[in-house]
Amino acid sequence: MSPHRRRVVAAVGLLVVALAIGGAITLGLVTAPSGLPDTADVALAQELPPEDSPEAANESPRHTAYGVIVAMHDQRIGVKVKAQAKPVIVLIRPITAVRLNGKPAQLEDLKVGDEVAVVGRPDPRGLVARTLTARQRSG
Repeated sequence: MSPHRRRVVAAVGLLVVALAIGGAITLGLVTAPSGLPDTADVALAQELPPEDSPEAANESPRHTAYGVIVAMHDQRIGVKVKAQAKPVIVLIRPITAVRLNGKPAQLEDLKVGDEVAVVGRPDPRGLVARTLTARQRSG
C-alpha cells in the first residue's frame, strides 16, 4: 500500500472515531465523576490498583471523554469537555495506549491545548484511561 493511501486510510479512520465521539457528546453520553477538584489539585494521593487486581477485574462499562487538555500533572491530566463545567480528571496507567496525530506517543509528548479522545472506565478519582488519542492544534 502506498504511503499516500495509508495516510488517507488513517485519516478516514480518525474521522470515523471523531464522529462517533462527537455523537456521544451530542447525546450526552460523555461521563465523568461529579465534584472534580480544581485543575491545580489534579494530583491525587491514592495509587490505582494493579490491572490484575480483583478491583480492576470488576470494571464497569467503558466511557468516553472528548475535549481539550487544560492541566497535566504526573500521570494525570485534566480534560475540559463541553458537557460539564469542571474538567474530567483522566488517570493514565502504564498500559494506556497513547497516540498523537495518529502515531504512538508517550504522555510527555502531549501538552496543554491538545485535543483528546479518551476511552476508559470510571473511577471515584477520575476516568482511568485505556486509550488516549490526541491531536495537536495547529496555529
